[in-house]
Amino acid sequence: MKVDLSGRVENLDLPKTKPLLPLLEAVSNSIHAIEDAGILDGRITIRILRDIEGSLSLDEDAKGLVDIVGFEIIDNGTGFDDDNFGSFETCDSRFKASRGAKGIGRLLWLKAFTEIRIISNYLTFDGKARLREFEFALPQGVTEPRDRPRQGNIRQTTVHLGGFRPEYAGQCPKKASTIADRLINHLVLNFLNPKAPQVELVDGLEAEPINLNSRFHEYFSDYGEEESFELGGHAFTLHHLRILTPEPSPHRIHLCAGFREVRDFQLRKFYGGLSSKLIDADGHAFSYLGLITGPLLDERVNQNRTDFDLARIEELRIEEEPTLEEIREVAIARSISKLEPFLKSIREQIVREVRNVIQEEYPEFRPLLPEVEKQIDSFSPNASKLDIIKKVNEIQLLSEIETREEGETLGKVPVSESEEYRARYRTYLAKVTKAAETRLAQYVTHRKSILDVLEERLKLRDNDKYPLEEEVHELIFPLKTTSDDPGAWGHQNLWLVDERLAYHFWLASDKPLKAQDTVDSESGERPDLLIMNRPGAFSSNADGHEKLSSVIIVELKRPGRSNKGSDKKNPIEQMLDYISDIQTNTVKDKEGRPIHVGDNTAFYAYLVCDIIKGSDYDKMINNHGLLPTPDGMGYFTYNPALKAYIEIITFDKLVRDARQRNLVLFKNLGIEHRLRHSEIESGHKAEDIANLSPSNQ
Repeated sequence: MKVDLSGRVENLDLPKTKPLLPLLEAVSNSIHAIEDAGILDGRITIRILRDIEGSLSLDEDAKGLVDIVGFEIIDNGTGFDDDNFGSFETCDSRFKASRGAKGIGRLLWLKAFTEIRIISNYLTFDGKARLREFEFALPQGVTEPRDRPRQGNIRQTTVHLGGFRPEYAGQCPKKASTIADRLINHLVLNFLNPKAPQVELVDGLEAEPINLNSRFHEYFSDYGEEESFELGGHAFTLHHLRILTPEPSPHRIHLCAGFREVRDFQLRKFYGGLSSKLIDADGHAFSYLGLITGPLLDERVNQNRTDFDLARIEELRIEEEPTLEEIREVAIARSISKLEPFLKSIREQIVREVRNVIQEEYPEFRPLLPEVEKQIDSFSPNASKLDIIKKVNEIQLLSEIETREEGETLGKVPVSESEEYRARYRTYLAKVTKAAETRLAQYVTHRKSILDVLEERLKLRDNDKYPLEEEVHELIFPLKTTSDDPGAWGHQNLWLVDERLAYHFWLASDKPLKAQDTVDSESGERPDLLIMNRPGAFSSNADGHEKLSSVIIVELKRPGRSNKGSDKKNPIEQMLDYISDIQTNTVKDKEGRPIHVGDNTAFYAYLVCDIIKGSDYDKMINNHGLLPTPDGMGYFTYNPALKAYIEIITFDKLVRDARQRNLVLFKNLGIEHRLRHSEIESGHKAEDIANLSPSNQ
């Protein structure tokens, strides 16, 4: 069988996010060569090759950012003797399969580099010194091989990787210290070996090389500490390490194969408390690194060493063989258990932060606090208020889903007098009650927020003007919508005017009568709110027609305004005209069937405005014979000709009455004096505030 080397390399998967993987393959080969040589003074030197043109004139801070064009790896291992060279020329060689090698590392060189040269001083099996040189390039592979005798018996092999392809060079770290840390993290298992060779990273722009062994021992502590576990009959080892590097490093776990990292994941994604460094007993900050090894991982690593051929949870799996997620979950649990002494203070801090946000800022979640504290490990320390509330909402939603599923399951279980059934039923009822308490508390807080926002919107602004009418209107019901429009109902606050308005058959907000689905009219008049109610279930009529039980009209005026302005009519006359127009036209439902206004249909007209002594609105009150309400803050009358009750509600009365109706609920929740100034001052819309405390209206 012939091998198309160019096609083979093209089909290799080398993510651009892993530009150092070919270098790591070369270093691994050097480690194997030193192990095969059986020497105790193994040495590996890695040289960073930079585009040095003009770099000598750069200042010290800029030198470390010069583009990297390649690397050289020099070692004193066995070198390219006949056996190793034969393996090198064999595609997908199994020569080092016992070490977990896949025989494709050098193909990754071709993937990322265009100039590859090897110079190897090696010894034959009978101790003769020879020099083998060759280049490695596409499409033919090994080119211009030269093998000749040489003097001396020193072993040294140099692998030159030059011509770094732009797509990988652009993703390569430029700082030598960063590259050193990447190498250590990838080969950390090798550095755990007391017999590991000395590895140095040399950067021509740096005065001193970086010794990776010293750096490892300086920044990694507790190395060698490990524990074993078993899954599905397969043995695994988890090595626990602490990283003391001064640079931020996330807590993570590596899945390893052949003494090298293959996949890693950050623990903060599974445990919020591990989103920052931990502090040991001596006051030193550290990051955690867990290394998972095992024969199954060595066996199932893919050819590119970028993943494992293990089943995922949702896939078909080999009987008893653990999935990648199962291995990960056990590793997470054991890692967190190992870190428990360091997590206690973090957990206490998070509990204080979450409690403070809920008790002081969002008391509507107080009923949920016990459940939240059970899942406190999912919160991150120093999280913002918004992040905390998002997580609380997530916990609430998942809890409600679980409760609903438990209710469905219980409904299918035969009722039993057993203590087990009773206990399960009591637990279910407790969850349902707690969910209802939380939703009620959220709705009460929602009302408090809406009232606070309304009060702010009624105030005189810095430009000596009051808010527009639309701002108040939008708070009560969305403009230019009907109760049938998606989302309109969830944003209504009709209770501000009257609690009973929420129980309506149909509502139109700022829609012309002739444009409304349920009103057959040619009128271009546009009531602010038009509300219609069906008759009661047992109120039949002799003529067989169903008649509306009531029609409600709400007119809103701009705060601070108390005159007609350019309006031809005063607001009361406008509302009476609306009523007259409706009484003389046929009303239809959404299906086009007639709904009649009858003799017993009640009409209510509410005008919400400010009244100033001597103003047009003050004269209007006298002209229509309105009487003051018992509290002296509004006016009312009855128009017998149109059978219409008319009431003027001042904005002060609107706010006071709404607050009084809800005061007992505010007191029970402990929020009667609380005002979310930060939310109002930041310009949040009332809808946004309502979304922070979801209402179940």
